[in-house]
Amino acid sequence: MWSVAIIGCLYNLAAGALYTVVTYYLSSDFQLSASVVGNVYSIMGAMALLGSFLAPVLTKYMRIGRAITIVCFVSLFGTIMITSFADWRMTMVGYAILSIGGVMLNIYTFTIRQKEIPNGLIGRINSVYRMILTISFPLSGLILGRLASTFGAKTAFIGTAILMGIVTLFIFISKLPAYEEQGKKACNVS
Repeated sequence: MWSVAIIGCLYNLAAGALYTVVTYYLSSDFQLSASVVGNVYSIMGAMALLGSFLAPVLTKYMRIGRAITIVCFVSLFGTIMITSFADWRMTMVGYAILSIGGVMLNIYTFTIRQKEIPNGLIGRINSVYRMILTISFPLSGLILGRLASTFGAKTAFIGTAILMGIVTLFIFISKLPAYEEQGKKACNVS
């Protein structure tokens, strides 16, 4: 359970304030109008919704631990895309990928918490988990905001990519990829 909490905290630390930094980046570096930025974020919302539909589909074909591993790897790829390209459209494609992955990871970690925490402890553990995740959002704003204002938005994106790399590395060294729900066998797709 602690690995799930640490992954959620680090993921939120990496991507929690990215929305604000990307908005700043689109308006200051690319001089996009508020209506274009609004349309871009409407598309991002649709991508997050798509992630909520994809999450159960992926776990039909593999165990949830492996699905988390794949989702974090895909989120890392999206973060690297945000960092690598100078075109705002490619930045948005990367952010869309990250949005899909973030929603899927949230669904998977919530599922694990619901399955693994005994009923008598669920309130206490969920409150600690919520506190850990909630603290990471303002810290993300502090870190990414300071990086963006001091060194530019691209540096904040690089910081996000580094943190996302740490999340992915942590998943690989934890036992999470081997996690499988009790009593459920995933389909073997060969």
